[in-house]
Amino acid sequence: MSNRGSSVERDAAHCPFCGADAVNWVNEDCIHLIADFGDGSDGDRGIMCGPDGSRCGNAALDCLTSLERALQDFVETVKPSEYSDKRLNKAEAAALDRALGFGDQAPNWLGVISEVFNNGAGLEDFNIDVWIEGIWTAAVPWSDRLFTTSSYIGTMAATDVTFVWAADPKDGSNQIAKSIERIVDEIRNAIDRLAQSNWHVTHDGV
Repeated sequence: MSNRGSSVERDAAHCPFCGADAVNWVNEDCIHLIADFGDGSDGDRGIMCGPDGSRCGNAALDCLTSLERALQDFVETVKPSEYSDKRLNKAEAAALDRALGFGDQAPNWLGVISEVFNNGAGLEDFNIDVWIEGIWTAAVPWSDRLFTTSSYIGTMAATDVTFVWAADPKDGSNQIAKSIERIVDEIRNAIDRLAQSNWHVTHDGV
């Protein structure tokens, strides 16, 4: 099921469960809003903006901090030790696939990391907030009781804001946390497999 509503609101974000407008937060409080974040155009970190600027505190996204650390550690583990050209060559990419052992069942997050290297980007150029949002979107078990809507808020510099709604706030937050925890565990296990295979020692010149 899609995680987004079929329409985009302008300067309003009505709760799909009770009808309260999250943009008019002072007058219309709503328990169903469990997270909200902008597109980064206001200088924030998008999905990683934390409680600052959030209407509800974004506690349902706290789990993304561990995902961010895991992705950073994975990139640091994988990147060539010399790293002069900021990317894996074909031989190194093939060696990485063998070391990870995913075969044809490569997870979504690995595709994200592969794209970073294939584009020649290093960790210093890695817009991790955008990739975290992509991984999060694909991982969460969206349903008619847990989904997002989008609203354009503002005038000359409108921001595309994502609102996450849950019929049961506690259950919705737990579903998000569990889905991210599984991915973090998978990434950490992958890092361990690379360590066991002496990746940094053996991959140069493969």
